Amino acid sequence: MIRVRRVRQGLLLPLLCALCWLASPAQASDDSRANLLFVEAAKLIQAAEETAGPARKLELLKDARRKLEAIVDRHPTSGLAVKLISGQKIGTVSLAGLADSIEMAAVRACPQAPTAACVLSMAFADVKTIEFDFLRAWAFASIAAAQAETDDAEGIRATLGLALTTAKAIKYADERAWAFTDIAAAQAETDDAEGARATLGLALTTAKTIKDADKRARAFASIAAAQAETDDAEGTRATLGLALTTAKTIKDADKRARAFASIAAAQAETDDAEGTRATLGLALTTAKTIKYAGERAWAFTDIAAAQAKAGDFAEAFATAKAVENADMRARVFTMIARAQGRADDVEGARETLRIALATIKTIEFASSRATAFVEVARALTDFD
Repeated sequence: MIRVRRVRQGLLLPLLCALCWLASPAQASDDSRANLLFVEAAKLIQAAEETAGPARKLELLKDARRKLEAIVDRHPTSGLAVKLISGQKIGTVSLAGLADSIEMAAVRACPQAPTAACVLSMAFADVKTIEFDFLRAWAFASIAAAQAETDDAEGIRATLGLALTTAKAIKYADERAWAFTDIAAAQAETDDAEGARATLGLALTTAKTIKDADKRARAFASIAAAQAETDDAEGTRATLGLALTTAKTIKDADKRARAFASIAAAQAETDDAEGTRATLGLALTTAKTIKYAGERAWAFTDIAAAQAKAGDFAEAFATAKAVENADMRARVFTMIARAQGRADDVEGARETLRIALATIKTIEFASSRATAFVEVARALTDFD
């Protein structure tokens, strides 16, 4: 990262002499005004480097940037403006270097006076250090979605660009497809439907190369759900068809049942209630053939979640009861309650949460009980 180094007062005189040399007789007036603004900016940068308070430092650096931007905006024909807009350094000062210093100062000042923008800057600084491409691409997509709430159009474009560049470098096809899907979802949240569709095209092309049928079916389901969010009805139907065809080829019953559940959850995003119920039927029939209790519990959990998403609360409740693990069963009831709340069935949601609480009390391990209680508490805030 480029840092703006301290400009000592002893350097200001030579700097002024250099500025005087830049001015030609034909544009002396424009250059002289630009020179004055630059000297003011340099003094502000010096003051910022000498202050101990991060909030004050940030304020001074922003003031300095405004001075430099005024040179470009008000005196575009001056020698200084030409150097600044072309990215050149004047002494130790440049717009890019100042932007880096402001970003660093914002991160340091944030804990004292947090804003959405500076917290996102903190997140951005951490994301750059993430080792794995898949996690870094996902994190960039999450930041872009959050930036949509701040109306930072330029920042959104830059972050999505980093997300896409990172995603394209991911080695494994399944992870690459998931990353593209997450990025498309972020693009949809920023109202970039065209960009989202293009990225989903990359996701779909990538998903078709996934060798493992289980991972391929789940990737198709995720892509279809994202396509539904972009109002691409034709694309959604086609991708769901690929997902179903692929899911039926999965050999392991537990993976096949969970794949059907994820497909049903994607179908719930569409108006295909009949198709959703049919896929849930396949998921349930398959889940009942699973030999091992732990695998069966995961399948029933996914199925109940899909049923709740589809608004089939009675069916979801019945499936939840079939989950043998108390920890997982409590979490399923909590998921159902939240879905009921989103459907404005507050009374039903509260009753389901009471059942979740009764189930939590039967959980053996204190750590699992504690986290389950937290999930119920979070669900209750939806209705308070």
